[in-house]
Amino acid sequence: MKHFLISFTVFIVWSIFGLWLYSTFKTDNRISSANIELIKPTNSDVILNLPTETNISIDKALSEHFIEDTIQEKDPSFNKIKASIKGLKAINFNGDTVFSFNEGISISENNSAVFIPDTVLNFKYKVKTYLKEHPNKEVQINSIYSASENSVYPNIGVQRGLKIKGILLSAGVDSDKIVIKSVIKDIEFNKEGVFKNSVLIRFKEIDEKRIKKLKPVLPESIDVYPEFSHAGIQVNQNVKVLLHDLKEIIKEYPEIKIELIGHTDHIGSDIDNFETALNYAKQMGYYLVNKGGINRSRIKYSSKGETEPLVGSGGNIMANRRITVVFY
Repeated sequence: MKHFLISFTVFIVWSIFGLWLYSTFKTDNRISSANIELIKPTNSDVILNLPTETNISIDKALSEHFIEDTIQEKDPSFNKIKASIKGLKAINFNGDTVFSFNEGISISENNSAVFIPDTVLNFKYKVKTYLKEHPNKEVQINSIYSASENSVYPNIGVQRGLKIKGILLSAGVDSDKIVIKSVIKDIEFNKEGVFKNSVLIRFKEIDEKRIKKLKPVLPESIDVYPEFSHAGIQVNQNVKVLLHDLKEIIKEYPEIKIELIGHTDHIGSDIDNFETALNYAKQMGYYLVNKGGINRSRIKYSSKGETEPLVGSGGNIMANRRITVVFY
């Protein structure tokens, strides 16, 4: 009898625990589902949430100055943009049609995703072809949004425009020739919360002032702070940003060469620190060559060891452990 009572008690305890665990997971699932913004496209639409490699960082977009956030009424084609757009159209600066599709690019209210019918997907190749035939032109993505939609930064029209930019990039259109311009318009979303004509494409003369702003300025040097360990350097966001910046600099200055200079703190012998810093510089070079495709012949390595500290022994000496990139 005693064993039976013990077994029964254990059974009850585990049953209660199991019910509690089940209810917890069920609650979590309800919470997760409530946080998901559902979209209901039409059957012929493709929801476009681009893969990571073609998504455009919003911060990067703003820093590159390719977003023009307001459309001016003095623009000759402003009235055409304000008018009701039927299907996806591309026009020149005078308002003449370059190409058009019967269906348009759809949006869902308060959502940055865009919906592209299969019959419209090859618009990216038409844009690419036109720009190739007209090298003095750039493409302007006029992305419509409503003032009644959620207030976000950048506005939801810009965010949708970034998706369209991603499509054009995937087709090989030059990033410098793509401009996003969001347009406020009174939108009548249908009963499903969808508006089917949200984008107008325009071609205009290249804005040389804007292009000039995009060109990277060659700095004298850059200090980079990877993660340091006994095994060597580890890749972090600082290193990834360096690789991106170096690619842009090399694109603008194709003859440029790079010197990677390693630095350490003063802990340890000066000889060991010299060798350690040189090793750090070589490891950084290995990353740039093998992960970034930078030509090995561009890079040379040197070491300053502990001889050029940024912070004295009374401060945060971790700031002294760095790699300096010098251009010549």
